[in-house]
Amino acid sequence: GSTSYSDVYRGVLIDNPNMMYITETYDSASTFLDLDVNANLVLAYLTGKVAIPKEKDMIKENQKQLEAEMQVPWLRTSMDGAYKEEAGELPENHWSENASDERAVEMNRMATSLLVRKLARDMQDA
Repeated sequence: GSTSYSDVYRGVLIDNPNMMYITETYDSASTFLDLDVNANLVLAYLTGKVAIPKEKDMIKENQKQLEAEMQVPWLRTSMDGAYKEEAGELPENHWSENASDERAVEMNRMATSLLVRKLARDMQDA
């Protein structure tokens, strides 16, 4: 995905939950905030404040995150090669290239909203 990695669930390597990562994702609302939240979440796992989910639950949650990202055009282009190719064939004067066009503003809002909700979810859990 754009905001998660398929084999890592919120900082935990799915097939080896003893291995944890503190890393920023490809798209982030704020790189430093993303790293800070991820570090606190990993700390919560290590201290037992937050239980590490079962493997099947981590996979299921990652799938839900991926499906949510696929509904956001700007995020989908980084995950779906065919979609990116089609988007790349839009004319240069297409409304999506005009940052003040209300449709482009809405697409930006969609991406920002998803990223902020992800951060908020992780902050709440940490």
